Amino acid sequence: MLIKFSEFEYQKVLSSFYSEVQHKLARQYDRMLSQALKTVDEYVDDLCIRASNLGNEIPQHRKDKAINILRTLISG
Repeated sequence: MLIKFSEFEYQKVLSSFYSEVQHKLARQYDRMLSQALKTVDEYVDDLCIRASNLGNEIPQHRKDKAINILRTLISG
């Protein structure tokens, strides 16, 4: 889902969610990062590696957008 968000203008995507949904997503991602002991960059890198292993190369600009989306979402 996070990588798919990077295809769109992420500010519009995030603002389209209700505040409650934003907070819930932020908590879930924050919990996943904490449990995996990963930074946002490491988490997105892992997602891109998994996508690559499935034959879906993620361009750097989409990876950068995904990182920005996740940082924005978590920071509120």
